[in-house]
Amino acid sequence: MNRPLFRWLLAALAGMLVLGLAACGQEEEGTPRPGASPAAASPIRGTITLGLIDMFSSATQQYIANSIRAGFEIAIEEANAAGGVAGYRIEVVTADMGESTDRAVAEAQRLVNERGIRLITIGINSGAAVALAELAKNRQDFLVNGAFATTRRLTGESGSRWAARANISTVEIGGTMAQFLRDKNQIRAVAIVAPDYEYGRHFAEDFKAQLGRIRPDVRVVREEFPPLGARDMTPHAAAVQAARPDLVVIGVFGGDLINFLRAARDLGLTPGTQLFIHGVDLVKMETLRDVLPDGS
Repeated sequence: MNRPLFRWLLAALAGMLVLGLAACGQEEEGTPRPGASPAAASPIRGTITLGLIDMFSSATQQYIANSIRAGFEIAIEEANAAGGVAGYRIEVVTADMGESTDRAVAEAQRLVNERGIRLITIGINSGAAVALAELAKNRQDFLVNGAFATTRRLTGESGSRWAARANISTVEIGGTMAQFLRDKNQIRAVAIVAPDYEYGRHFAEDFKAQLGRIRPDVRVVREEFPPLGARDMTPHAAAVQAARPDLVVIGVFGGDLINFLRAARDLGLTPGTQLFIHGVDLVKMETLRDVLPDGS
């Protein structure tokens, strides 16, 4: 865990919250009114509450969501021990969206309406991040931050002053992966495996767009889009195996990634095929490192 980065993120989030309160026409406690005396300008220290919505009860993604929550809690504990952010104590309130975007929206409305929270971070789910960004743009009384949601729409087509991101998007991911293949002349055929929702579809689209620009000679011989949380990845691994790619570009993550790698191992896909994986949790993936072929 990069703790300085987490502390920087918390400071940035707190700064966004102050700006958001000003944009919403709300007055921060202790903020002097125009014409106030210098003595009245001394701020009253209080608490800044952040919201974190994630897939805490998802059967396949909860361990990533819990890792994100743990990172927030550790960084907040360290920040508060050092005096908080600008003298304000930070706290986080979490809410569970399961695997439902509608539930994420409902939880966001609850946090804003009942808890008065003005900055909400969405952890993993890109579709939920876009939905919350639209809600924030319509309400204009809270800000949305995408922590690990990588859809380009969050700060692209659906972007507004009410949404920000703390992660790269699928545009940068696709460009990086395509650049990797620039001088890999032995790779002529690739397959793509990505989850069937907002992030996964953009992951495939942006990789193919950059690949066509950098290596137009490389063919995409198969695309597989398993549903988020798929337990049986055998059909998807078998379809990839039948296409005989030189490289499999993988965008599934968390439990889905582990399930795909297990299915690929059982079918005998991985020994002769390189894997290029985005979104790997290296700590938890360590138990499966022996099934990854050389060069992955």
